[in-house]
Amino acid sequence: EFHRRVVSALALLGRMPPDESVLQVTLRPVIEHAMKNLLPEVLSSVSWQRLALQQPDFAKAHLTGIDLRDSDLQEANFCGADLTGARFNAACLKGACFDGAILMGADLEYSDLAGASFKEANLQKANLNNIKLLDADFYKTDLCGSEPSWSKIDITQAKNWRQATMLPEVKARLLAEHGPGPGG
Repeated sequence: EFHRRVVSALALLGRMPPDESVLQVTLRPVIEHAMKNLLPEVLSSVSWQRLALQQPDFAKAHLTGIDLRDSDLQEANFCGADLTGARFNAACLKGACFDGAILMGADLEYSDLAGASFKEANLQKANLNNIKLLDADFYKTDLCGSEPSWSKIDITQAKNWRQATMLPEVKARLLAEHGPGPGG
């Protein structure tokens, strides 16, 4: 019960305007420590919706089922993190790094992923509808069973999408539509 109250307080403080530099300098390391050391059940028991942190480091954290909807986490480090079932709806994740992360079943609908990196990440069955993906890097990303409406998303804005793993029929359709890319 104590941990839930502390986590609730951190989530509330994390919604403060990001221009409060003293708050950011003090709060960010505390939230990073909590995200990496508390049980996922405790972290996911409260809403972290609208969390605003500058360049947080959540690398290798176990954040299954966490609610980060509407959050501003630009240039966040989620490398190697377990984000299975996480909710990132409408989050600003510009320049975030998800290399090697597990995002199976994660909900990223309406998220801004411009410049984000998903190298060798697992996005199986993730909801990618209506995402912004300008310069997002999908090198060797597993997108099998993800739910983007590829007809509504300009995949050509992303980097290395041809090297991503997709359902064969989806990949064949995208390659037929956009070509094999440089070098054949």
